[in-house]
Amino acid sequence: SHYRFRSSDAMQRERERDRDPSLKKVFMRVYRSDADVRGAVNAGGASFVVGFAAALAWNVLSTSYFAAFGVVLLTALYHARKAAHNPVINCQAAFIGYIAGSAILIGGITSNAHHTIFSMYVFMMCMFHFTEFLLTAFTNRRALQPDSFLLNHSVAYWIAAVSSWAEFWVEAYFFPLAKTRFLMHMGLLVTLGGEFLRKLAMVHAGSGFTHRLAMSKRPDHRLCTSGVYAFCRHPGYVGWFAWSVGTQIMLSNPICAVAYAAVSWKFFADRIVDEERDLIHFFGEEYKEYQAEVPTGIPFVEGYVI
Repeated sequence: SHYRFRSSDAMQRERERDRDPSLKKVFMRVYRSDADVRGAVNAGGASFVVGFAAALAWNVLSTSYFAAFGVVLLTALYHARKAAHNPVINCQAAFIGYIAGSAILIGGITSNAHHTIFSMYVFMMCMFHFTEFLLTAFTNRRALQPDSFLLNHSVAYWIAAVSSWAEFWVEAYFFPLAKTRFLMHMGLLVTLGGEFLRKLAMVHAGSGFTHRLAMSKRPDHRLCTSGVYAFCRHPGYVGWFAWSVGTQIMLSNPICAVAYAAVSWKFFADRIVDEERDLIHFFGEEYKEYQAEVPTGIPFVEGYVI
């Protein structure tokens, strides 16, 4: 058996270690002990290097580039089976790493402004999805699962993404001067700001931050009102809202920028009402007082009002 009985003293030390708020210690603990996280980091890092080299050696639309992509995914799958890692996690990490490596190489060496803009957008997309998995692992390990990358977020999410790609290339063909590096840099600042805010929310909320709404209150479920939560009640949603609109500013997509803002606003307005209804049920007057003092963070969204 791989399992051992632990003394009460050892179990107590483990519980104290798990309560340690130091993000560095959380990182080291997870990386050393969690095979799935270790596999994701290794697969993502190795695939990033291969994707970088493949984009340097071949055209990204060439057969050789896609053949290398296939080899990377098969290698990630084989390594996962051999090392007893989760194969779905390894393959997703390898997929993201390969695309990110290619994107950063193309964005850095191309003289074509359109290629630079789109490559930087793709790189930011990859970083968002990969860091969603990593931050979940470091701050809320028990919630970690293959879909923590959010690659399978929803059909609507990918329809929106493909629509933005189509708008970018259609407008780049008919109105090439409308796609500017200036807007790319402005959008990048908004995107990075949103990403930073969302990740801070994950760190400050810890095990209270999940990708799905909690249907019941756990014994350790606490109301987080400190850190970024002292300034807005839903910093994770605010961050994602800014990130999503920022990506469209990066692409100089006027249609999708407006559509993303409108659809995201409606989505979060409805979700915040549902979430706060449960939070009031969980925490009662404590949440009502917090709700009265701190705004939601999303413009013109009040949340659940009794």
